[in-house]
Amino acid sequence: SGPVEVPTQGDSAWRAAAVSASGPWVTTVDHVAFWEDGGPQSLELGGLAGFIQDLDGDGLAEIVSYANAGDEDAEQLRIRVHEWDDVSSNFAIRWELLADSVPGLVGARARNDVHFAPGNFDGTGALDVAFSGSVDGVHHVFILDGDTGALDATLNPSGSSASLSTFRPADVVGADGLPGTDGIDDILHLTTGRLEVLSQGHDVSLLRQDLSLFGSVSAWADLDGDGADEFFVSVLSTLVPEGQTFTMASGA
Repeated sequence: SGPVEVPTQGDSAWRAAAVSASGPWVTTVDHVAFWEDGGPQSLELGGLAGFIQDLDGDGLAEIVSYANAGDEDAEQLRIRVHEWDDVSSNFAIRWELLADSVPGLVGARARNDVHFAPGNFDGTGALDVAFSGSVDGVHHVFILDGDTGALDATLNPSGSSASLSTFRPADVVGADGLPGTDGIDDILHLTTGRLEVLSQGHDVSLLRQDLSLFGSVSAWADLDGDGADEFFVSVLSTLVPEGQTFTMASGA
């Protein structure tokens, strides 16, 4: 046996997880590489890989893919959740969203794969799907129900998502919009020059922190042991690399 060859492109990341009992799988731009029947195999997703994650808690990962109008065979934005079917030895589509059939998503376009993320945005059932996109040139973050694909919420950032910066789900704002937790994930969102928190039930972004330059929400951890995560933001500079750390839960 030898390595399976699958296409890669640009800055798209490799992602690995077990999506069937047969072992680990790896997603690339629009393919999944895996080991089956004693040898390497490769399947097309029929779209671009958004992320791979165990959404329903069964121990096996699902794959979220997307295609904008003009990609693959899509005539409109299409988002799918794929799960492995042992009977057919292929992917089955758990749910599919076709944007032009959903009020608020007609004509929508998704950004690239780093602007897709799973999170607990409704407190029930499977993890939900968040993605950054635009409708008629206006940028939003959309929340899709992880069980059905229904549009649960539309969040309004102060600007478009920074092009290569992932946004991060984290529970950092309470239902009152103040720093705290309420069991529902919020979104750490980075625009050019600004870090902000997007929270359901609030029409504007919260806890805004201006940055000297654009960068990325790189990681988070409870650095001081107070039970609240600190978030490390890497700030990109053409001259000197910089780093800034913010305790978003305290508003600092």
